Amino acid sequence: MNETIGKKIKELRKALGMTQTQLAEPEMTKSMLSHIENGNANPSMKNLQYIAMRLNKPISYFLQEDNLDKEEVKEEEKLPTDYIVETLKNLDNLIKDKNFEAAKKKIIELLGCYDFNVASKLYADILFRLGTCHINLKEFEEGEKSLKFCCEIYVKNMLFIEAARAWLKLLKRPLENYQYNQCTSIIEKAYELYGKSSSRDVFLEIELLTAQPYIILAQGKFEEAIEVCEKAIALSEEYNIYYYSDRAYRTIAIVYLLRNDFNKFVVNMDKAKKYVEFTDDKYLLARISQNYAMYENMINNPLKALEYLKIYEENTGERAFYFYLEISRANYLLGNYEEALERLNKINYNEKIYYLIDCIYILTAKVLQGLIYCKLKDYDKGILYIEEAVEAIKPYTSIEYKGFVDYARKELAVAYESLSEAYSLKGDYEKAYDYLKESYNLKNL
Repeated sequence: MNETIGKKIKELRKALGMTQTQLAEPEMTKSMLSHIENGNANPSMKNLQYIAMRLNKPISYFLQEDNLDKEEVKEEEKLPTDYIVETLKNLDNLIKDKNFEAAKKKIIELLGCYDFNVASKLYADILFRLGTCHINLKEFEEGEKSLKFCCEIYVKNMLFIEAARAWLKLLKRPLENYQYNQCTSIIEKAYELYGKSSSRDVFLEIELLTAQPYIILAQGKFEEAIEVCEKAIALSEEYNIYYYSDRAYRTIAIVYLLRNDFNKFVVNMDKAKKYVEFTDDKYLLARISQNYAMYENMINNPLKALEYLKIYEENTGERAFYFYLEISRANYLLGNYEEALERLNKINYNEKIYYLIDCIYILTAKVLQGLIYCKLKDYDKGILYIEEAVEAIKPYTSIEYKGFVDYARKELAVAYESLSEAYSLKGDYEKAYDYLKESYNLKNL
């Protein structure tokens, strides 16, 4: 039996403050680990890979200085490049399918199995994928650390295109926290890195362009968002690659929907749908279906909206607020007030909202809920919900982003109009008139 392996495992485990149970489970029993640590049993290669990964050491660490032939140890330390490259392809598929937890686990296992040259492109490529997984799992500290480290490696190896692409991944946290100036700085840094490259990468240029509308649109700069998307589309068409065209067209369509320009919404969303169907991206197709549902409700076509929401439901496991809001709105338009109320009650108002515009969008659910209670003749409760929405929307009409303020005022005007309707149904025509006047004044602004 090999006592050195067990001794190293035991020393590392204790140094990390882990119990035998914590290290062993779920891969093996505590009893089995005890036998290995005491030199009474040898671990299988699978178990050794697991232990090495948990203790953050390469397998070669446990095999060195044993009674193995030195040539065998040397062979163990060689990196099976073909296997690793194939593993990276599999990881890319997991990441594409948004299976970030599984991808992260496999990356950590991979890093624990071999001694990588921490200054190499291969190591940076692995860190890039690890950082991507962490970021998408909201593990921002770990993700940003991995991405910044891999950027340093890329830059030292003069791989500026790869560095720029990795730097773009840092957008997620500031974007979710409405730190748009920081987002702009990240975009500028990515452009700076790309500018150092001696070669051109049209795909990266399109990625840089399509990353910007999320930031611009969040600030309510609708025209600018459309212009940037059109640049991305033009570049894609020029090189006949149609890369990210679906995202660009969808963003343009959403801008037109927010502006109630329904004809241009349909034209651009139909183009986005065409590209998504070609790539067979079921998740993005589901999101497009949700946008169509919103549009159909806005033009008073609730049955069609429900059809699109069914597609959304079948192709995504998400049940975000906008799903419940639009399915409620469709039922409200159909006069199914109890069903609409049941769906609205599933909205979690504490849900993390990633875009400022959505901060107002979710509040329209309270306006809708108030109208439903009024239809059910519970006027006081209905008025309470709408007034709550009004007070929540008001602060957004005075923030720093002018385009967004215009949108907030528009939705506040709708809320006042709904409040007027509620008081009118209650029979308080004086208050109904006052709120209708408030709505009129806001619309004129």
